[in-house]
Amino acid sequence: MDTDNFTKNMEVRQEVSNACQSEEDAQSETTILCHSFESASVSDLSIYFLASSVGFFDLSLDIRHLIYKEYFCIAVPISFKASFWNSEPELSLKKEYGLSPAFLRVNQQVHCEARSFLYSNNQFDFSSVEPTHQLPTNDAVLTYFLGNIGSDNASLLRHIQIDFPTFDCGTYEIPREIWEPMEESVGILKQIKENCTQIKTVKMVLSHQIAEIHYTTREFDTFHAESKAIDWLNEQLHAIPSLKAITVEAETPEDQHKHGIWDQRERMCEYGWEFQITPEDTVKAFNDRSMFCKCCQEGLRQMWKTEYYRRKHRSDSSPEIDYDPSYLTSSTEG
Repeated sequence: MDTDNFTKNMEVRQEVSNACQSEEDAQSETTILCHSFESASVSDLSIYFLASSVGFFDLSLDIRHLIYKEYFCIAVPISFKASFWNSEPELSLKKEYGLSPAFLRVNQQVHCEARSFLYSNNQFDFSSVEPTHQLPTNDAVLTYFLGNIGSDNASLLRHIQIDFPTFDCGTYEIPREIWEPMEESVGILKQIKENCTQIKTVKMVLSHQIAEIHYTTREFDTFHAESKAIDWLNEQLHAIPSLKAITVEAETPEDQHKHGIWDQRERMCEYGWEFQITPEDTVKAFNDRSMFCKCCQEGLRQMWKTEYYRRKHRSDSSPEIDYDPSYLTSSTEG
C-alpha cells in the first residue's frame, strides 16, 4: 500500500510539474511572439504564417489582442495635416507613428477584432491643422475624417483633441456684450455629439492665436460675456451623454494668463474641467516675421472659410448658425 501511495504521489507531482511547464512554455511563446510582431510588418506576418503550420487564428484571442495592441495603439495623440496644393481635400498623418492600418484589410475577421484598438484606444488630434482652401477649419477637417472612416468607426472614437472654441467678441472699438460662438465651433461640437456616440474625453487646446482673439476686447468689462460663453460651452459638452472628462490645455505663456479667457479658469474648474498649462519652455516663440505670416494666413483662412460655409449651406440648407441661444441672457443678469 505504501508503494502504491508513493507511486500515486509521484504521478500527481509529475502531472503538476508538466502543467506548470506547459504554462511557462505558453507564456514564453506569447512573449516571443509579441516581441517578434512588434517590429514585424504586415508582409512579414503573412510570410510567417504562410511558412508556419500555425495559422493566425489558431492563436488564442488574448494573443491576437496583444498583437493588435502592438500594431494599433500608441501613447501620443495622432495628429493630421491637410495637403495645401491638391485640388481635392486630402488629409494625412502629420508624422510617422508606426501604425499599421493596412493590417485591418487582411480579412473581415481581423477588421472586426482589431478596429476598436485603432479607433478606441488612441487620441485623435484635430487641433492646429494648418488651413487649406479645401479644409479651412477644424470643422471641415473633422467632417472629412469622419466621412472617410465611416459611421461605424466614428462611433468607436473615445478620445478627441480640438481647438478651444472661438467666439465672436466684436471688435476692440465695439465689443459684443454677449459673445456668440463661431459657426466652425458650433459645427465641430455638433459633429462630435452626433457621430462620436461613445466619446469619453475631449481635450481643447487654447493656443496663442485663440487667446489673442479673446484678448482683443479685454480693456472693456467683458467678464460677463466670457463667463456666459463658458456656460454655453459647458452646456454643449455635457449634452454629450457618453462624455466623462473635459480638459483645457493652454499653450499661452504665463504672462498672458491674467488676460481674457484666462479669468474663466476658476469657472472651468468649477464645472469639473481639468486645466493644464503647457510648460513655458515648450511654447513656440513667435517673432515678427512669423506673426506676419500668421496674419496673412488668417486672412486667407477667413476667405476660404466664408466660401466653405457658403457651399455647405447651399448643399444642406442648414442655417448659418445653429446653437441653443438660451445662454444669450441679458448682460445685466448675475
